[in-house]
Amino acid sequence: MLTEIVLSSSERSGRLFSSHNIQRILEALHTHGIIVLKDIIDPTHLDALNEFMLSEVDSLVKVAQLNFNTKNIQHAPPLLPLSLLYEDIYMNPFLLQAVQLYLGAQPKFNFISGNTALAHGLTRQPVHSDANFHHPQCPFCLVANIPLIEMDVSTGSTELWPGTHIFTRNDQIEEGFEIKKYLMEGRECLQPTVKKGSVVLRDLRLWHAGMPNPSDRTRCMLALGYVSNWYRNDYRVPVPEAVETILTEGMEKLGIKAMVTSVSEEEYSKVKHGLDSTFEQSP
Repeated sequence: MLTEIVLSSSERSGRLFSSHNIQRILEALHTHGIIVLKDIIDPTHLDALNEFMLSEVDSLVKVAQLNFNTKNIQHAPPLLPLSLLYEDIYMNPFLLQAVQLYLGAQPKFNFISGNTALAHGLTRQPVHSDANFHHPQCPFCLVANIPLIEMDVSTGSTELWPGTHIFTRNDQIEEGFEIKKYLMEGRECLQPTVKKGSVVLRDLRLWHAGMPNPSDRTRCMLALGYVSNWYRNDYRVPVPEAVETILTEGMEKLGIKAMVTSVSEEEYSKVKHGLDSTFEQSP
């Protein structure tokens, strides 16, 4: 049910998907709404990010936005120091190719955040869709989830409901994102094992749920968002001044428009863990 895209040596050296993998990506995203791009990020880069983000947890947990329960907090990756702004995360050629295949030419990058499942969690999130607004009934938005450690049932791997992106509409969602119980009856879900260095790419409309992390290890996961060029959303992500040009120029070379706006380091430190962004259509 969950399609994993494995790169050949020629794909890695050429930094391009083969026609066979292009077909697998498109078939899986259109049918199931989700794929895993295997081993496309250097694990040592994720180790460095993980060390930094774990150092923030104790102070952040006191003020962070909670995602349905006290053991899952909104937690953005660091964009500074620049040594942590890894090209294979933000300008990864395979991730950005897959985004363009599904969303069309010159999609917009407009979301940087993440969530952290704290250790010893007991409570799950309700099954929900992040597209809890009037949205198109065609591909318009993708979210890349990047776990910083191996993610499986023991560390709170996200519960996924393949295929649900196809028919999700507002009248199927209760107030507060939650999917109506009768709609879940008879449908299959899964909690995949995702190796460190791999990326989960999902249609925003897909039903999913954050699961408790019963282990002794806190699990951080990044979230990067993209919308189609035609989609009426003009939100811009605040980023530190030193980062703006790196992202805009680096992504432009790979066919992506970075919707970012430059702010001071002080201002960025105040807003980076917030969730003021939106995937809704602009007026």
